[in-house]
Amino acid sequence: MSLAGTHIELGPTNQPGAVAEIRIFNREVNGSEHNGVYSLRWQDVEAELRFVWNWNGDPDLFEIEAPGLTARPPALNVPENEQGIIYLFPGSVGM
Repeated sequence: MSLAGTHIELGPTNQPGAVAEIRIFNREVNGSEHNGVYSLRWQDVEAELRFVWNWNGDPDLFEIEAPGLTARPPALNVPENEQGIIYLFPGSVGM
């Protein structure tokens, strides 16, 4: 999915134990109109991404919730024009 040029992908991973990963390529193109919750899907893996734009140029916030899975880290601050990865592991937090 793309948020005005910021690209977010849910897909396969090589991380041991993880079932998928979310790759984030943050670009300096977003604004407050992009704040919100977005659905991601790859094969049978579903996740919700909450995007929070930081108006002063600090890193934008990407938070993940995925039913039956644990996101590590569950939230990531990604600076403008940089990348980040969130891994999804089997099981919910507290299990």
